[in-house]
Amino acid sequence: MRHAVDARGALRENCTFERFDAPQGKVYCSGITAPIRAGQVVLTAGYQTFDIVARMINLQLGGGIKGQAALLRCPQAAGQPLIYDDGVYIVPHDDGLCAVGSTSEKQWDDPSLPDMDRTDFLDRARELCPPLREAPVLRRWAGVRPRCQRTDPMIGRLQPGTPIWVATGGYKITFGIAHRMARRIAEEMSGSPATVALPPTFEPQHHLEAAANSSS
Repeated sequence: MRHAVDARGALRENCTFERFDAPQGKVYCSGITAPIRAGQVVLTAGYQTFDIVARMINLQLGGGIKGQAALLRCPQAAGQPLIYDDGVYIVPHDDGLCAVGSTSEKQWDDPSLPDMDRTDFLDRARELCPPLREAPVLRRWAGVRPRCQRTDPMIGRLQPGTPIWVATGGYKITFGIAHRMARRIAEEMSGSPATVALPPTFEPQHHLEAAANSSS
């Protein structure tokens, strides 16, 4: 990925987006002295995108949901189907490992730190899948997923006429549609014919209207 980006542009690291001056075509970031020239901007910073957008339009369109998961060694589960029940996922791998998750937390202190005292999702998984009851836990991790106020993701031009696009809010489905999100944004920004069809509820206007109605 880095090689592909470096071949076509500049990759800026260790800096934070602050604002975009659209009339001047300049992006201002902390950690960089000079602004970056840009005619168009895509905001795709995960759950942090919502706070960036809120500063622009004074509407909160979503937030983050922290999830915790674990990786277990369970050769007996290899080749078995995925199990889902009321928020708990059990995902067997062919190499004898098995992933279990996840939690849904709206408040947290550290977005990437697992709460080792929280075992409810592991207990549920072991109840659902007997081979997991003696399976050792190899690793635990945590992360924050972006979720719009409406559960559909937000993909497209933020507002009519503005050179700002948004791609976030996939929550539980981003892994499956991230490539389509990226292609749709690229097509819109370049003016190319659309080859990716997305539901109307994915459009930013849908989310803007929902947020405006809920705040009125």
